Amino acid sequence: MEWYRNDKAAVSEALKRGERPDLATTMASGPLDELVALHQELGIFAILDELEVQRTRAGVPDELLLRTLATLPFVEQASLSGASEVLFREPAVLLQLGWAPVQIRAGSNGRHRHPEGRREESLPCHPDTLRDALRHVGESAWLRAQAAGVQALYQRQLVRGKVYAIDGSGLGDDFRLVALVCVSATRPIIVAWRLLSGPASEKGQEAVVTRSLIEQVLCRWPDRRPSACCWLMPSTPTGRGFRGSSTAKALMLW
Repeated sequence: MEWYRNDKAAVSEALKRGERPDLATTMASGPLDELVALHQELGIFAILDELEVQRTRAGVPDELLLRTLATLPFVEQASLSGASEVLFREPAVLLQLGWAPVQIRAGSNGRHRHPEGRREESLPCHPDTLRDALRHVGESAWLRAQAAGVQALYQRQLVRGKVYAIDGSGLGDDFRLVALVCVSATRPIIVAWRLLSGPASEKGQEAVVTRSLIEQVLCRWPDRRPSACCWLMPSTPTGRGFRGSSTAKALMLW
């Protein structure tokens, strides 16, 4: 495997001789680049670098894989494979995330090699490698990272206003995403969330989940403790709490 050095003069001379570059990327900044830069500025990637992973991995660092996973939601693809395929076509962004040029061009390891050579979907790594990294992060570690990340939004005063809502949205038949959302600004901002499955999303668990979301915010930002609360928690048509077909909502006035 060959590594590269930062030598602009050597690159210029090679191009004059007509040599074909191994990797070329633009310096232009698009929406994806700006979102990655924003997360770097807010310290989100630094939080991921400190995330506790339930294994000791040789090869590609988990920190690099987690930064790559955190960037996938910025891409307009619903699946992990589809989003990674789009992201892996953006070498400038991959360099920002910490991938080396040789990894982008030749791959990060020997997994998923085929007789005809490394396939494009495995550059710089195969999507299964990202899935594997995701499976080795525990729920408690994600919750700590979530709280620390949202704290950065409050510290930068990117979350403003005193009107919040609890929203529960179904994900298929087995999961429900419940979020505490600031709805005061022009666009809603999610400040805490939980992915529920099985008994955790059944009737009778609404109050427990809602309280945990609010406490997560209050324990980090005690100065935002509400002076008055008005709760609106309508029952869903099916009478099954967060698992109902309509969205369960609570309004909190701070």
